[in-house]
Amino acid sequence: MKRMTRPLALALALTVAPLLFAAESNSRADIDRALRTLLADYDINQHLELRHAEEIATGFYEVRPGDTLDGIINRAVAGTTIRKAILRDAFIAANPRAFPSRSPHRMLSGVTLRIPTAEDVMRLVFTVDPAELELEQRVRASWVHFP
Repeated sequence: MKRMTRPLALALALTVAPLLFAAESNSRADIDRALRTLLADYDINQHLELRHAEEIATGFYEVRPGDTLDGIINRAVAGTTIRKAILRDAFIAANPRAFPSRSPHRMLSGVTLRIPTAEDVMRLVFTVDPAELELEQRVRASWVHFP
């Protein structure tokens, strides 16, 4: 009797398996269709841009594969009048680990960049220490002014 049930079970499994696979395929297609409908009005690019902007607002940015320094500069300090070459140098000076060759064209992926501050840029451009400049401005503020 056991010998008869084994071939019968095998035959039943071979008959039912394609039906189960077809049902599973149909349910996957239904799930895919439902997801497409659900996400039809969702703009993933807008979401990613918003997420990048929020990340940059924290003062840091994690480099992703495909990012370029100029692209990060455009997002971080859009509309600035400071030359790109100066901003590139400021990014490199603020993040030496991200630019092992000190070249703006060779940036490591996965490294978190610190967005340079105005002080960083001033330190790069001017040889005088910003704290020293501020002290000098305070001293001059107390000078007597003539019309």
